[in-house]
Amino acid sequence: MVVGNTTLDHTTANTLAAAEFLGVQAPVYRGAAKPLAQEAQTIEALLGGAGMGTMGRRFPAPKRSAAAENAIPALMSVLGEAEPRSITILATGPLTNIAIVLLLRPELCGAIESVVMMGGSAT
Repeated sequence: MVVGNTTLDHTTANTLAAAEFLGVQAPVYRGAAKPLAQEAQTIEALLGGAGMGTMGRRFPAPKRSAAAENAIPALMSVLGEAEPRSITILATGPLTNIAIVLLLRPELCGAIESVVMMGGSAT
């Protein structure tokens, strides 16, 4: 996860809660706490303190924690071990972690088949 609608702490907690609610067993990694080229801009004023805009409804608090490893080396490891064009990345926030990985190890791009992203900005 990366800072986006809200702080890294909230985006991590939101992702853990949603994954647990939906039965997703994949690990959740904390990533970059700020964008590459500017200060973080969050929109808690629009979406509430947790950055979800749930109109008062919330996922139950997650029972698990984020993985100990940071998202950047974890993504490097997954891409480095993958077959060519075998990985689909689902990005639900800024692409900072992916950008850092590909800046540091551009050859890992060959493992990525597609990137599915939720885009948009209120900042």
